[in-house]
Amino acid sequence: MLFTAAGFVTGNWSRVFAILIVIACLASPPIPSRQISPKQPQSIHIDRESHRSETFEVSFDRPVLSNKMAEQRLNAWITEIVDDFSAESSANVAPGSMPNILEGRITRQISRYPFLSLKFGIAAFMGSEHPDTCIETFVFDMETGHCLGLTDLFARPGKALEVISTTAVRQMKDASDHELSSMARDRLLPAEQNFQYFSLDRNGITFFFPVYHTGARALGEQRVTIPYARLNQWMVPGIKDRL
Repeated sequence: MLFTAAGFVTGNWSRVFAILIVIACLASPPIPSRQISPKQPQSIHIDRESHRSETFEVSFDRPVLSNKMAEQRLNAWITEIVDDFSAESSANVAPGSMPNILEGRITRQISRYPFLSLKFGIAAFMGSEHPDTCIETFVFDMETGHCLGLTDLFARPGKALEVISTTAVRQMKDASDHELSSMARDRLLPAEQNFQYFSLDRNGITFFFPVYHTGARALGEQRVTIPYARLNQWMVPGIKDRL
């Protein structure tokens, strides 16, 4: 009321308005940045890249991300795959023959701020009865753009892998209702290369196993999820605090 009255008397409304803004700003508590950031989309949209020639056809998903460092890493990986496939097809497919076909799709996308998990499924049709298939996963810290591996998640990766391995064997055995083959057990030993494909999900870390990795083709791609509660004691504090 004091400043309003002063405005009426002096007519200096601009000065009064500026003072009121300052008072409002001082009275309002600052909004923590982490209350704002999670509302921003981490994956903005997905573009689809397509190329066609006499010897090959390519169709590949290219995500557009809020963190450009993460996006650049993905683009570099996709470009390398597409360029290698195109060059190999051009060199080995005779003109007039059935062209080689490459398809890359994002088959899983999990946003758990500040982490974004992406899983790609890749199929290459190169004249055989079945396509060659593979997968790739990326887990990005979208605050920094850094791509995380298992050694970034765990302060003691060896201990964590022992828990992951034991739990994976048990889950797969329960799912199949019989003993695992020796090949499957070997592929589930506590070694980082056996658990390189993963995503950070709502309740745990999901690990993916490509076709043939832990069994016959008929079994297809397999997966297991290890609850965070079983892994928390081995996690890096900076990771655990943000999950």
